[in-house]
Amino acid sequence: MEITDYIDISTLRSIRDDIEVISSTKIYILDCGKKDVISGSFSSEIPETSARNIEVMAGDKNIGTICIYIDGNDMSESRLSHTENLIRREINDKIKEVMATRAGEQSYIEYVRSTMEALEQLKNQSRLFSKIESKQKILALNASIEAARAGEQGKSFSVIAGEVGDLAKKSGEANKTVKEINEKITRSLEELRKNIDIY
Repeated sequence: MEITDYIDISTLRSIRDDIEVISSTKIYILDCGKKDVISGSFSSEIPETSARNIEVMAGDKNIGTICIYIDGNDMSESRLSHTENLIRREINDKIKEVMATRAGEQSYIEYVRSTMEALEQLKNQSRLFSKIESKQKILALNASIEAARAGEQGKSFSVIAGEVGDLAKKSGEANKTVKEINEKITRSLEELRKNIDIY
């Protein structure tokens, strides 16, 4: 990973521009080892010895070093040091913001994934309930047939068959509602997943 994977060049330029105004001096920011990927134009007349290296951190991880050239020949060492610290603080603070945002996004992505997995489990349970409902219907039908064969002696069995049939109907309606809710939530999460490009 490079510094520009965490903080874009336009943000670095904006930080540089703000600090140039505050310090009343010209500042060049370079990704060390590359010539001027950040500041736009760089005077080759600035001596290498005036470079100040700033470690750029992402949390506890050092993600790289940038070189700053402060065109401040008339500046005292304390003002140069203050300007350097200001640049360091601004860049590291901006990267902390980016890292916090990424951590929040990652947490959100994990939440969406785990919710989708839970919905898949619910879908599997719903299939199981559909099988139970089918068996209840068959049981109610068989009980009705046997009650009819038994005639007068099967009347009480006929009541039980009716109750089993009602139970199968209510189970089916409840399962249908669960399926509809599951499908609605799944569609919403699929849309979210596309928008945040999880996979």
